[in-house]
Amino acid sequence: MKKLWICALLSVGLWATTPTIPSRPIGIHLTFQKKEPPRPFLRRLQREVEEIFAPAGVKLTWSISPAHPSTADGAEIVEVDMLGTCRLDRLFRNESRLSGQIELGWTRVRDGRVLPESAVDCDRIAAVVLATNRHESNLALLHGTYNRVVSRVMAHELMHALLRTQEHHFAFDAGHPVRPRDLFEPARLDPSQIDAIRKILNRDPGTMLARDRAPLS
Repeated sequence: MKKLWICALLSVGLWATTPTIPSRPIGIHLTFQKKEPPRPFLRRLQREVEEIFAPAGVKLTWSISPAHPSTADGAEIVEVDMLGTCRLDRLFRNESRLSGQIELGWTRVRDGRVLPESAVDCDRIAAVVLATNRHESNLALLHGTYNRVVSRVMAHELMHALLRTQEHHFAFDAGHPVRPRDLFEPARLDPSQIDAIRKILNRDPGTMLARDRAPLS
């Protein structure tokens, strides 16, 4: 059985359209590798991811391990592993030098099939934010930048997991800094992404599950 991971990094599409309400919600189930981060971090993460998906009229439900994800209303569940500490203040002394493209998140692929299983690497994101903003003294701005990058990486991986696609790719190049001013504009889904999400969530809830479990022909 061949196992791969889609690696994707930063940002989600460009434009929004008028929202409609899909028939099913998206259930995001978080598992933290280490201690659960502070509540303000979680609230901002949830709010920003919800804002990105709002143009599609999508309802997001959240659960955190060891609680079990809710499948009420036929929710489309995506498992997201949060790697590292997910706390920027724990990494302020990080002096690592970054080069090339840095993988900040990835989604699992098995036998050529994209699965609803993703990961977001909080420590790598923190290292990128700190290394590319070494002279920034405004800690609130750094925290805001970190939270927003985590949110956008998660949203990007959710798109892979929900649409079961490897076709959209974004990369962070360590030669170009992640600057706070570049993140002031909200990330938006483009019309084709919105349409694809709506189609997925208006299908029978067993359709994607059956596809994921079906043997290869």
